[in-house]
Amino acid sequence: MCNKNLIKLNGRYAKASKTVNPGDLIEIETVKGIRKIKVLQIPQGNIGKDETELYYEEY
Repeated sequence: MCNKNLIKLNGRYAKASKTVNPGDLIEIETVKGIRKIKVLQIPQGNIGKDETELYYEEY
């Protein structure tokens, strides 16, 4: 998706190797529209599905 310029990080097109930090805004272009996600935390390992709301919020 990054190679097709469908992902933006803080308003700029992102490469797959770009580091994501807490506070960053990710925009993902899909066929259903643009999803906007704010990164709250970076997990330190694997997390369960019920823990995902601790790490991002969607607008």
